[in-house]
Amino acid sequence: MDMSKTDDTSRTGAQSLLQAEATERRERPEITAPSGVDDRLRRRYRLALSLTGILTVVSLVLVLLELNSQKHDIPTVNSAGRQRMLSQKLAKAALQLSSADDPASHAKARDELSAALEQFVETHRHLELDAELHSIPNEVSDAVVTGLLQVRPHFAAIDHAVQRLLAVSSQPAVNWQPNGGEALTQSIAADVETILAHEGEFLEVMDELVGVYEGQAEAHSDRLLWILYGLASAFILVLLLEGVFIFEPVVRTIQRQIGAASRASAASAENTALKRAIEALKREIERRKTVEEQLRKSANEVNRLLKLAGQVRHSVVICDARGRIQYANEPYVRLFARRTDRTEAGAAAAG
Repeated sequence: MDMSKTDDTSRTGAQSLLQAEATERRERPEITAPSGVDDRLRRRYRLALSLTGILTVVSLVLVLLELNSQKHDIPTVNSAGRQRMLSQKLAKAALQLSSADDPASHAKARDELSAALEQFVETHRHLELDAELHSIPNEVSDAVVTGLLQVRPHFAAIDHAVQRLLAVSSQPAVNWQPNGGEALTQSIAADVETILAHEGEFLEVMDELVGVYEGQAEAHSDRLLWILYGLASAFILVLLLEGVFIFEPVVRTIQRQIGAASRASAASAENTALKRAIEALKREIERRKTVEEQLRKSANEVNRLLKLAGQVRHSVVICDARGRIQYANEPYVRLFARRTDRTEAGAAAAG
């Protein structure tokens, strides 16, 4: 009866351990992050990449457009400065032509005057064409158009005077020499005076135009610089937003996963210890079952022997190692009782 109770207790303990293991498995934390968190981070990361790509494309387009708008700035400033130099060159060549006293000096001065006039006309056409092509209604454009309108009469007067001077200077040598004719000399002097009279006004207006062109070029450079500053600020803002809304949540998620992994590892270690305890308990149960079976067999054998001992007529007694009687059959008991009676009777007779 006692061994059956022990077996039942062992089985109950084993069942409790198995139930605890099943509960621990159900409550074990998952290492993976929730799918909703992964989806949100994935959408945010895609949005950040899209913003970065859009900013990159927009920055390239804005910078290229601004650089394209500045391509004509330096040539225009150079043309305006060249036009001032050419007006002075025309005046100088006209004076040299009017004062030439030999055919060689006359031819050299005339060639210089003709080449300078060709460049003068071509440069002025370039300035007017540039003003038409890049005319945007603003303060700078209005100043350029106003300046070109102011300089046009002086340009036309210088152009016509130089052309007349070239035409007159192409007459036969007898006509252009100092004693070649009073009318011809007066015509040359009048054209030179016209060139000199308009050259001063032309220079003054062109100086203002050069300042306007230089200011326009500086404004374009400043605008490009501000565009670059704005784009850099936008990139920095996007990076900060990525750090706040993407990388920081990712770090927190990784930390949570590491913590879950640590807890799962600890739970796994506990589970391993629990399994080992269960295995040890199972082995103990099997051992007890084996011992119980052996005891049962021994008890059956003892009972059988005791039954046989009770059936024999001879005295049978079983003692332990110390000589204490563990079992005595009926004949032994009767024999021992008679001897006791005889001993007591002999003692009484002797007395």
